[in-house]
Order: sequence, then structure tokens, then C-alpha cells
Amino acid sequence: MGFPKSGLTFLREKIYPRKTLLILLVWSLFVLVVLLLLRMMGTYSRHEDPFKYKKSIKAHGLQFTIALPKKEYKVGEKISMYFIVKNVRESAETFVFMSGQEFDIVIESLEKKNIWKWSADKFFTKVLSKKTLKPHEEELYHATWLQKDYDGQQVPTGDYIIMAKLTAVGYEKVSVQTTIRIIP
Repeated sequence: MGFPKSGLTFLREKIYPRKTLLILLVWSLFVLVVLLLLRMMGTYSRHEDPFKYKKSIKAHGLQFTIALPKKEYKVGEKISMYFIVKNVRESAETFVFMSGQEFDIVIESLEKKNIWKWSADKFFTKVLSKKTLKPHEEELYHATWLQKDYDGQQVPTGDYIIMAKLTAVGYEKVSVQTTIRIIP
């Protein structure tokens, strides 16, 4: 009575001949290389960029961006808005805030009627604060609008302006804006 053959030897001799195992190995390596190349080129990714719709401006050596997952929303669908402040200079930038509020986002009708303001129902500390962005560093702010006006009523379908701004001293007049559409 002899010893049983190892699993690999058994596979090689009984189930798959050597040539078939070699072909399987080569094809596996080929598929792996193709997937790696696609991932490096950005074609294949597990995580999609949530910022499909962006609008940016540059001012004071900074880049201000408002970013959204899309431009059109159905009635009642929540709208996630991202405000990104990036220091595009080669030196650090320090911001001074007069309260705990660092940003604000405002929704207006095309007729410039103020519909909603992120900070309207928030309370902020009344403490002077500072924040420094190193060269090429960015700060990400987020707000969600439920398509309600100040009275808590659903806004009608149509186009709306989204305006985002930093509340730091000296930046009050700098804002980035884009439009979105609410559809039935």
C-alpha cells in the first residue's frame, strides 16, 4: 500500500493535464493585469466620485467649490451639498471666524428670493476661532436640504440657486454658486 498523492499532483495527473493548468495560470494572470491596469486608469473603481456636478471659483489664492451628486432632483428627494475650500497657494492660510460657524449655504429662487439657509436653525458659539489650511490642503463642509422652505413647506418644481460661502473675516463677499432643478 502506497502513500496518497498530494492534491496538486492528483490535480495535475488525473483531472487537469499540465498544459491545461499552465493555460489556466496564464489566463488568470492576464485577467489580473487587465483589472489592475483598468483600476490605475480610473475606469474600474469600487468607489464612484460623489461629486459629479461641480462649480469652482478662485479668489484670494483659494479655490471654492460647490459639489453635488447630480443636477436634477425629484420632488422631496434630499439634496446633499458639499462646499470645499482648498488652499492653492504655496503658503499656509489662516482664517479667523467670529463664531463657531465656518460656512453657510443659501438656496434662492431664480428671482433671488431667499428660500432656505443652512445656518437658520443652528446655534453657534460666540467664540473667536482660527483655522489654518496648509498649502494644497482642503476643508470639506457638508449640508443637506430637504427641499423645504422656512415654513417647512415643500418647494415647487423649478430651478434654484445654491450659494456657498466661507464665514471667515475678509471672505464674507466671496461665494460660489450653481443651479439645480427640482422635477416632478
